[in-house]
Amino acid sequence: MTFYRKILYTFIDIDGKKIVWYKDVYEAILKDHPEVNTHFDKIKKAITGPHQINQDVNYKNRRCYYLLFSGTDQYINKSMKVVVSYNRLSRRYKILTAYFVDRIKKGEKIIWTKLKNN
Repeated sequence: MTFYRKILYTFIDIDGKKIVWYKDVYEAILKDHPEVNTHFDKIKKAITGPHQINQDVNYKNRRCYYLLFSGTDQYINKSMKVVVSYNRLSRRYKILTAYFVDRIKKGEKIIWTKLKNN
């Protein structure tokens, strides 16, 4: 029996990597971070035009994409963080989670930043 996961969205990041967002992951994210539902544009922009990409502190196969913005009334001075994982077996990059943060996590190493590359 083959397990099939429905791909909800596919994005191409700044390095040309194809990143998928599975429907079941999206639904799980909404349970913990319901605000994501109304900020799809920020998630997309964090992947396709991030301000910074960092190496995750704890997992070598994960990258953290950040979109820095002033936010809306509810999310003033927040940033969108999208965590992407690479699976060597499936050879796929996939979104694990997305949520708003006040600041970039301490200890993350900068892989790419818009300030240096523009």
